[in-house]
Amino acid sequence: MLTHLLVPTGTKELSGDTYGSINKLAASHQINESLDLGCNLGYNYLGTGRGDLTYSLVPGVAVNEKVGMYIEPYGELLDMLDFMLSSDTGLTYPVKENLQLDFSFGTGMNHRMNFISLGCSWKIMGAH
Repeated sequence: MLTHLLVPTGTKELSGDTYGSINKLAASHQINESLDLGCNLGYNYLGTGRGDLTYSLVPGVAVNEKVGMYIEPYGELLDMLDFMLSSDTGLTYPVKENLQLDFSFGTGMNHRMNFISLGCSWKIMGAH
């Protein structure tokens, strides 16, 4: 379970002068050596309206010993009224045991949105 508490400490444009929360129940399961399945289900309340339901479903495949690939349909039910559906896909490449590079791109399925992303994740400490 991941939860963020939003506190109105920034400018009015950034924090909206209101309290809120972002909540997600995250789960993952390894199906076999080359297939994983992740999913999220959430509820966000940003201080006005009825809040938003969120979801994602992420099957991930090992292309080879180093490269992973995923596709992710995800979306929101904004203010419990407007359904926004999006999708993205990407590649992951572990450079070292604690360093990973990512490339992803996505689009809105029933709304206008596009993105391309490059990322780098560095695991500082933790179990192996």
